[in-house]
Amino acid sequence: MKILFFTFFFPRITETFIINKIISLLKQGVDVQIMAMADPSKHKAVEDRKPEKIIHSDVFKYNLLERTTYIKMINDKPDYRTIKQYFLKNNLDLVHFQWSGLADWILSKIDFSMPVITNFHESVIPKNWPRKVDEFQTIFTKSSLILPVSIFIKNHLQEQGCPTPKLQTHHMGVDINMFKVTKQIKKANEIVFLTVAGLLEKKGHQDALRVMKKIKDQGVNFKYYIVGDGVLREKLEKFVEDNNLQKNVIFTGKIVQQKVLKYYHKSHIFIHPSVTASDGSHEGIPTTIMEASACELPIISTIHTGIPELVIDGKTGFLSREHDIEKMTQDALILVKNTALRKRMGKAGRRIVVRYFNVDKLTLKAIQIYKSYI
Repeated sequence: MKILFFTFFFPRITETFIINKIISLLKQGVDVQIMAMADPSKHKAVEDRKPEKIIHSDVFKYNLLERTTYIKMINDKPDYRTIKQYFLKNNLDLVHFQWSGLADWILSKIDFSMPVITNFHESVIPKNWPRKVDEFQTIFTKSSLILPVSIFIKNHLQEQGCPTPKLQTHHMGVDINMFKVTKQIKKANEIVFLTVAGLLEKKGHQDALRVMKKIKDQGVNFKYYIVGDGVLREKLEKFVEDNNLQKNVIFTGKIVQQKVLKYYHKSHIFIHPSVTASDGSHEGIPTTIMEASACELPIISTIHTGIPELVIDGKTGFLSREHDIEKMTQDALILVKNTALRKRMGKAGRRIVVRYFNVDKLTLKAIQIYKSYI
């Protein structure tokens, strides 16, 4: 079975869920080819401050760059003729678009002779995008199957007119053998908070920092590591400076997966208060929350799109309404003071990930899906 993963940027350091899924498929004997709009080391995404200069080691270990073809661009538009030639030369069984925005762009110009599957990581079109909601109809019509990454998004797509028989929820997953708890001893006199996410409005860093300010006012001794980078970095750093949080908050920038893992292992609490951004964009289910739960960290997050499908309020972490700083502060203080609760929530969170968000299980399910359409 030979399939094509079609994505915007590859290999992108922040999109480990795509890399991990490709590797998991390769391990199952699936021939995965990759087509990308751009190389992130040469071109930066809109939400990035600069091109990426680091690459996950697994990209080299599994020779993923040798499987990758970059699309020729003409006047900031893909050369559709080159894409068509690629498909004529390669005997593909199926095309899997990793992003709905990309599917909309390509499917509006090309009709494929093989089955097409499209992932939906969100079900709204940001207000500043030069297209209308009804243009999802191109994807609904030309895709053989549509895979929303959460039940919330599935329901939203149904409301927008997507035929129910074409919809199947398919979660992103994580490597539960990589992301797991260790016997590393954490500092008892200092609580460590962690967020791993691009510095974008919908990730909620601005609210997390407000929570940090409040718990500092309560006399909590803590460190807060923010792993990631993005267009909001200067604004967030200014908040840290204005509120005298420089000794508490550390920005690491983008780092490779193995280094991210070390931050999970040294942390006590994972905070990821996702919000609906001012442009209307939202999250699917953040993969880093899955990773943190797999590492047995309790979660502080929000009732936002599919997050409640992963984080069970009061069981694996605490959920608040978006922007509810007071509630998140109280949740943080409860976890700071209660070691046993942190451990109990962490273990419950890992059980959820192992059962529902294990990338290897999800890959076997994906292979069954592929076979049913080929």
